[in-house]
Amino acid sequence: LLTFWVLFAGGEQGYVPLVDKVKPSSMAAASGLVSGQEIVSVDGVNTPTRTAVYESLLARVGDTGELAIGVRHPGDDITYELLIDLQRWLSDAEEPDPVAALGLHFYLPPYVLVSSVLPGSPAELAGFKAADVIERMDGKPVADVEAWLSDVRNSPGRSLVMSVRREGSVVDISVVPAQATDKEGKAIGQIGAQISSPPLDSQHIRKMDYSFIQSFVRSVDETGKQMRLLVLSIYKLVIGNLSPKNLSGPLGIAKVAGASADRGLVAFCHMLAILSISLGVMNLLPIPMLDGGHLLMYLIEAAKGSPVTEKI
Repeated sequence: LLTFWVLFAGGEQGYVPLVDKVKPSSMAAASGLVSGQEIVSVDGVNTPTRTAVYESLLARVGDTGELAIGVRHPGDDITYELLIDLQRWLSDAEEPDPVAALGLHFYLPPYVLVSSVLPGSPAELAGFKAADVIERMDGKPVADVEAWLSDVRNSPGRSLVMSVRREGSVVDISVVPAQATDKEGKAIGQIGAQISSPPLDSQHIRKMDYSFIQSFVRSVDETGKQMRLLVLSIYKLVIGNLSPKNLSGPLGIAKVAGASADRGLVAFCHMLAILSISLGVMNLLPIPMLDGGHLLMYLIEAAKGSPVTEKI
């Protein structure tokens, strides 16, 4: 709670959830959602940023029923509610991506930023450097990061020519993606570079400022939301609506924390606050050896008026 309070005292910002593409024949397309609309709410909860959309959709993973999405066109005050029918939605997904599962793609700049290059990788051998901006591949403009990744993964062992902007000039670099194997045993291409989407311009960023009191209220709301999401996930896991594959464990926590650290101090602190809430809630579960188990024993003793037998 305190960490969220400090973070929100400095304001909050995120990318506007503006839909760039809708996959044909997808759940989103069937509901009537079209390119250019902004997602303003999910199930009646306001979603001012893409992160808010993701979190609201994650709460519906494993559900059966109607998903209500509020949308509007830029510059229009009229909000339309679209309904999507869910049937045990993404219940078996190991790493669910609710936005992609609906068939949505948010706007991304039409080029790729190289964040870092792995030593000895095809990218380093080809001459890529950190801060390079990839604008074209094999003579065609890059659509966005996701499209570029897909093309590289589908090209193991094939030479690709990248047009790279570096320090104001454009150079062509040829690279041959090394062949690797994904989780399903399929051959994919990798060049050994960490890439990301370049920062969006100001029109795609939403900034929210809070007063001292408002930041406290926002921190209470965020803490409660994260607690509800975790408890709901545990409940769905118990009744079989959520796959055990979704439990990342310590290694997953370390991976997420490391990725957050790469995105900056604010993102890292935000993730630490979420992990702290998760550990706190898990510790209160009525399981032996946890505080929740001890509390359950105390409640039983209080109800009985006598100590619980050692056999229990």
